[in-house]
Amino acid sequence: MYSADTVTSLAFIGAPYNYNDICLIYPLSTGKVLALQEKYGIYLQILTMDRSFMIRTLKEKGVEVNASDIPQPFDYLIQSADYDSNFLLELERAFRTFIKEEVRILSKTRQIVV
Repeated sequence: MYSADTVTSLAFIGAPYNYNDICLIYPLSTGKVLALQEKYGIYLQILTMDRSFMIRTLKEKGVEVNASDIPQPFDYLIQSADYDSNFLLELERAFRTFIKEEVRILSKTRQIVV
């Protein structure tokens, strides 16, 4: 695993970094970020969400939240992809944007295949 400084340096020069020997993650150029417009923030948010973000978002929407009822982010993504075909497509696009490979979300077996 790279340090945050190394990841930042690689991103600055536009070089991908190896994420746990699973895939390469590619930094986006400023032009690509601008071309994606609001999709950039949405994709980044989908791929980096954590439980505290999920709790905060629900509270902001006025939903009473018991932290123990909030699923782990991976489980939430898989369940959401299974429930909503549009979310499934957005999740696949988010991965494709940053790893430049097609992914398959297999909700029945709870897998993301690169």
